Amino acid sequence: MTQEKLVGFIDQEISSLNLNEHIIKYEVSPNHKKLKGTEKDSYVLSSSVEGYLIEGKNLRSVLFGVYDLSNKLISNSSILIDSVSEVARFHRRGNILEVINDIPYVKSLIDQAGKNKLNEFFFTFKLWDEISKDVIEDLEKRGMNVCLGGHSLNFLLNDIISEESKNAFNLSFFENDFLMQKSIQKIVKTCAQYDLINRLSIWPADFGINAKKGYEFMSQYIEYIDRLKLALETNNLTVEVEHIVYNAGLSWEMLERDERIEGSTKSNILYAYWGRDYSNSINAEETHQSRAKEILKDWKTISDKNKTNLTVLEYYSDFYMMSELFPPLANRIEDDLNQFEAMELYGVLNLIVPLLNSKNYEDIKNTYPWQWIHLYNNYIYSNLAWGDDLETLKNKWFRNFTKTNEWIIFMDKLEAKLSQVSRFNRVLFNKRVVDIYEYEEDNYEHVLIILKETIDLINENEVLFKVKGDDIEAESLEN
Repeated sequence: MTQEKLVGFIDQEISSLNLNEHIIKYEVSPNHKKLKGTEKDSYVLSSSVEGYLIEGKNLRSVLFGVYDLSNKLISNSSILIDSVSEVARFHRRGNILEVINDIPYVKSLIDQAGKNKLNEFFFTFKLWDEISKDVIEDLEKRGMNVCLGGHSLNFLLNDIISEESKNAFNLSFFENDFLMQKSIQKIVKTCAQYDLINRLSIWPADFGINAKKGYEFMSQYIEYIDRLKLALETNNLTVEVEHIVYNAGLSWEMLERDERIEGSTKSNILYAYWGRDYSNSINAEETHQSRAKEILKDWKTISDKNKTNLTVLEYYSDFYMMSELFPPLANRIEDDLNQFEAMELYGVLNLIVPLLNSKNYEDIKNTYPWQWIHLYNNYIYSNLAWGDDLETLKNKWFRNFTKTNEWIIFMDKLEAKLSQVSRFNRVLFNKRVVDIYEYEEDNYEHVLIILKETIDLINENEVLFKVKGDDIEAESLEN
């Protein structure tokens, strides 16, 4: 049924994009000579006197080809295409949604994901329970993979465990056979209901652990994920699993591998380093970043040895981490993905966290449009993860602005200034830059310098905000 919906949607999009004036054929050709040797999303565009042909690795790739062809025909309605092949840089490219129960907005994200060549949406079990019935058709029509998980154990066991025990969850859950078995039963039952769920990424509770408990915690946690995989196989469910390595509460023991941990041959790895300074490369020599990079390389070695795969979670659209001083990160994202591709990582995901943590949220929620502010980063990430060119993407984003080049230059300068706010996340944890009256004076002075330089930059470019006809919000939403 999902395949039928996808075929119907491809035909619908060909019609809605006014491509019917052209003769367009498409087919799934996984063994096409230009697509052989890759399991990644990929397609080939070609033209002849008979019209245009889209050959995709799968139906989702065909849909990507439809959008690509549409963009090419907009630029040149009679363009001839001599068998151009497109292959994704990463197998896994998608958005993680934890708490965004806003159905029209999630639907718009799914629509843009198809047009920007993403292939996965990752939901917590709670959010999936709340919105799945409203978004499942949108996901199916675009051939999206669905991963469930995140910080979901408390939700899955909400009718069993007490509020008091949740605070010590990471220390008690993986020693409690009854709770582990109950959670696995609920997870398997959910997977059996939905064919499009093809991955599980169950994370521990979002609390750090005692340094002395690092090995014990990690070994028990990985054993639990392996146990989940066995239960899925026993129930004839083809669903992949992964365990996260993540420095919750800045706990290195939840990120760094103890030498006694040999990993798993059954579960993949999701790497998430919280507290990055996004003004610096992942190759920066700063002590914490350098340590995080070595940890990533170590887990990649383990995944290679075990013949599993490793995906990185990044925070390019996380308003908790970035706060209301949200920086554009186009150049950082390009550098990151270049580094991750060189490391031959399986995938990169982008976490979208809404603006919910500000103390004055109720005052600014109607005047601070977070839903479109982060889209620039998500758009850049999505298309770079496929393999598009950064400068082309910047020009496309600002193409309807009167001063396209000036806007691009301004955004690059704004990134250089504002991305520095992220360097304080680790230093101030668990406060953020915007909690300016709650931290020590030396950090306060450093933050003020960044803010002053940013305000000066904005004032110097004030003319950009006053060009008649340039609607910043509308243009960005359209893109």
